[in-house]
Amino acid sequence: MISYTNERYNGDRYVTKHTKTVSDALHSLIKFEIGYGGTIQDITRERVVIKTEVMAAVDTVTFEGTEEEMALLVEAAGFAIMANPFGDQAPEAYKDKVVGDVMAFTKGLPLLVRMGSGIIMGNTVSKVVLLSMIGSQEHAEHLSSIRNDDLFAIMMLVRQDKVSIDDALMLMAA
Repeated sequence: MISYTNERYNGDRYVTKHTKTVSDALHSLIKFEIGYGGTIQDITRERVVIKTEVMAAVDTVTFEGTEEEMALLVEAAGFAIMANPFGDQAPEAYKDKVVGDVMAFTKGLPLLVRMGSGIIMGNTVSKVVLLSMIGSQEHAEHLSSIRNDDLFAIMMLVRQDKVSIDDALMLMAA
């Protein structure tokens, strides 16, 4: 089991602690933390710390477990760092492109722009993490068109259940 600690600051400080299965922790890391634009703050073989800011809330989430339990989470965090090497320090040109994409998506509504830039960027990083963890150049074009939730299921079938990518895709199509 993975120890999960979330420290949230949004005017007040809230701390949530509980345990998650490896699958649930990995899903939380990829979908919610990376997916909402979080950046990796610390990574070891037994721990991943990620900071996510959405509107006025700042979450610092720590996942901890044995090296064996944490292997997939550490791998996902490593791919997230490679997919977004700038973290919070992205160059202005890069930020401008993300903000431009968000402006087009939200029709320029200021609140949506503020909320959306991290999420749109995070959703892209999440997809890169999932595609990297599946690791198939042969199926990359097809896989990149699949929703992230379904990609997560495919990745778990391939990585944890040792199902071939072709069989996983067939199962998802059924």
